[in-house]
Amino acid sequence: NFIATTDGLKGTYYGTSNVIDTTGIKAGAVRLSIDASGNLTLDGSSSGCSFTGTATPRRQGKVYNVALQLTGPSCPYANTPMSGIAYYDPTTTHSLPTPGQIYLFAMRPDRQVGVIFTGKL
Repeated sequence: NFIATTDGLKGTYYGTSNVIDTTGIKAGAVRLSIDASGNLTLDGSSSGCSFTGTATPRRQGKVYNVALQLTGPSCPYANTPMSGIAYYDPTTTHSLPTPGQIYLFAMRPDRQVGVIFTGKL
């Protein structure tokens, strides 16, 4: 059994991030960095939107609560707070040679804008 811990997500994940709103999807290749305290920084310069935030472990499983804020000079939703969840799979084998995959989803409170990230260590 995997018990979620704040430092359990520590690392740099490479993948894709999508900002989804009522007009469609804006996607880009990105890098998500998470420190041992659960602080998140996503470099989404290729898509125009980046984000910063925190991840806190839930009581059981591989699930984390996340709080994010979109940033970026060309991001139409800069300074937009969002909340959601992240799921970490430490045993994913399709990310070899280093196992570990993260899935993150967060939404604005009015549910009109969301962000999805999937990435590998």
